[in-house]
Amino acid sequence: MIQNLKRSLVKAAVIGAVGLAAPAAVTGVALACGDHTATPGKAVPTDAAKVTIPVQGMTCGGCAMTVHNALMAIDGVYDATVDFEKGTAVIAFDAKKVQTASLTAAIDKAGYKSGKPTT
Repeated sequence: MIQNLKRSLVKAAVIGAVGLAAPAAVTGVALACGDHTATPGKAVPTDAAKVTIPVQGMTCGGCAMTVHNALMAIDGVYDATVDFEKGTAVIAFDAKKVQTASLTAAIDKAGYKSGKPTT
């Protein structure tokens, strides 16, 4: 009888721990994939060049952040607003330092497919 009670208590503890951990896991997924844009950047000068590049393959906010980080790592990029729902990256950059080919290459290297840039 005591063994059965111990087993029941262990099962209850495990089920309780899983029940408490599950909402945190679900919240973590929601936080990772819930936001559909990634926008933090640097101050953008008024004379900055701006281009919109289609991006294929993004499925969540984490994807958008990956593309954003790849673009922001380029010297001369001021800001990148990446929206996975729209499938776009709008980039503000210094045209004296950055070519649009560098932007599309960064998107492709990050694991996504860039489309034709438009201004």
